[in-house]
Amino acid sequence: MLAIARRAKVDEVIADDRAAFGVAKYLGLRPVSVPFLLLRERRAGRFTQGDFEATIHRSVGTGYYLSRELQDRLVAAGRG
Repeated sequence: MLAIARRAKVDEVIADDRAAFGVAKYLGLRPVSVPFLLLRERRAGRFTQGDFEATIHRSVGTGYYLSRELQDRLVAAGRG
């Protein structure tokens, strides 16, 4: 997928592990994580705080790993 993004001249790619982040950067792409995307959308006003928090909790509930500390920090950052 990263090679396709590079050929398509995409600026940003979603990557959620360190290896993918490293490869994306090596290829000249800008990797972003799902939590970062959600927070960016919240700050842009595209999510209410309630929807933002529900999305984070729903993601964790379906198997997406976020430490409890990171969940709390994201929720606080969404308010801020």
